[in-house]
Amino acid sequence: MFPEEFLHFIWQFQYFDSSNLQTTDGQTILISKQGFLNTDAGPDFKEARVRIGDMEWNGQVEIHLKSSDWHSHKHQFDKAYDSVILHVVWEADREILRTDGTYIPQLELKDRVSLQLLTRYQGLIQQRVEVPCQTQIKNIDALKRQSTIDRVLVERLQRKTKDVEILLKKYGGDWDATAVHFLIRYFGFKKNEEGFQQLSKRVSYKVMKKLAFDKKDLEAYLLGLAGLLDVNSSDFYSKALKERFDYINHKFQLIATSLPPIPWKFMRMRPANFPTIRLAQLAAIIHQSPRLFAVFVESDLARLRGVFKSKVSDYWSTHFQFAKDEPGVEKAKTSRPSAFVGSKSIDILLINCVVPLLFAYAKEQGSAELEEKALLLLNQLQFEENTITRKLSFLPVEKPTAYESQAFLELYQHYCQPRRCLSCQIGTHLIRQNH
Repeated sequence: MFPEEFLHFIWQFQYFDSSNLQTTDGQTILISKQGFLNTDAGPDFKEARVRIGDMEWNGQVEIHLKSSDWHSHKHQFDKAYDSVILHVVWEADREILRTDGTYIPQLELKDRVSLQLLTRYQGLIQQRVEVPCQTQIKNIDALKRQSTIDRVLVERLQRKTKDVEILLKKYGGDWDATAVHFLIRYFGFKKNEEGFQQLSKRVSYKVMKKLAFDKKDLEAYLLGLAGLLDVNSSDFYSKALKERFDYINHKFQLIATSLPPIPWKFMRMRPANFPTIRLAQLAAIIHQSPRLFAVFVESDLARLRGVFKSKVSDYWSTHFQFAKDEPGVEKAKTSRPSAFVGSKSIDILLINCVVPLLFAYAKEQGSAELEEKALLLLNQLQFEENTITRKLSFLPVEKPTAYESQAFLELYQHYCQPRRCLSCQIGTHLIRQNH
């Protein structure tokens, strides 16, 4: 058997013999409009128009492999399915009714679909390779490939936009607060992602804005909320920041200080990625650009990179974390300065934080210019080489950039890996060819 998604594909593109269509009880069927695929809860296709017998119906179409799936899914008790005007199935094995007991006409497709179409579909998704279409990509022209890349890239940005919109709503439409909290979430990168997400929930942008004029106050605030200021530390800088944090805590009555400790990771990572360093870098960025979102909107790539290269306090130019022994002990110092966020890390932040923020703001403002700026940033950044993007390397792209690598990530994670070939332009083209 095949997944229900294949029947969605058949109905959406009307790939079945439509001559002398009849319902299972012998009424003639004339399809004027198959409807729009519904990606939310409820019937599978919305706003369909179908003539059944002498009556024209406008409503929804539900798709199942068997009629009895209607009952398996409990639709007979769900009023959301009372608007279904036609039940399209591969095999009709029983009658179905609405919640009020009225009969729903059914169309059976098992003898109306080309076996060649089904064979091509099964042959594609059953490929014993991670990306099903890679052995047939020569059959896809460059325009179709580029169209697929463009589409999934926009889908990725739209998905990330939803995360921005949730934060924006949480912070009352304040784009400055949203930008700072969104940045904090991504500042832990992979190793300390969970820790920085927890910290984001503790941080108050209103407090940060008041402390922004003093870089050390910002460091004290962030490191204190992160639980990284040891009250018993003998390190002179740690003690000084702890005193500042205690004052800030008292002044602003920070309830977050009573929350459970954040599980920070220091083991098996480069010292430049230690959370202490990352928080010092974050403090430097906010200190230099308190109205961070405005800077994101107004800046070109060079200036954006300059913002993320804001210089940390002198202490962090020689330390990755607080000294374990008395101040001045050489082993507590770093072998190289860590005053700035590295170039690769900056590009990751631009891709995962700045671009989605710009795209979300463009959507809110209805600005094609801002949307173009977000896409231009991706085209100016280097292609990301990783285990996933290498899986899509068979897709020939001239001078690939972060635009393509972001599209490859979306394509693999949301189409290739779950075998959603029927939702992919390349997959549907391969299945439909010569049909």
